[in-house]
Amino acid sequence: MNMKRYLIFIFSIVLLQSCNWKKNVEPDYVIIVQENVDTTDFQTARQLRVYWKEVTGRTLAVLHEKKDDKRGIFLGKKELPEGLVDSLTLLKEDGFIIAINDTGIYLAGKTDKSTLYAVNTFLEEYLGCVKFTA
Repeated sequence: MNMKRYLIFIFSIVLLQSCNWKKNVEPDYVIIVQENVDTTDFQTARQLRVYWKEVTGRTLAVLHEKKDDKRGIFLGKKELPEGLVDSLTLLKEDGFIIAINDTGIYLAGKTDKSTLYAVNTFLEEYLGCVKFTA
């Protein structure tokens, strides 16, 4: 009886590894940043890309415009929907917005530094990343 369970267990592992089940579960995203980004924006996109891969196992492309077949993770003010731009102007200097809708995820701050705060908060609260410092 133990041999039968063992064979079923091994067969299940082989079957799961041969299936590409994760591909169909998670939609494909790309990180969208403005053209001519400064060092802070570049580091922000890079940080999001690194931690997204750590959490999901998938590498995201960093682009300057959205492709039709991909959902976007938009960094900065450029692609914010109109209603969110108005909200962003009401925030203090270090304020930021995290918004999710059908077209993508929007992470934007009033300044480049506050956009970094938006990405860090998104990573912590939505992806479960925790940074420990000494």
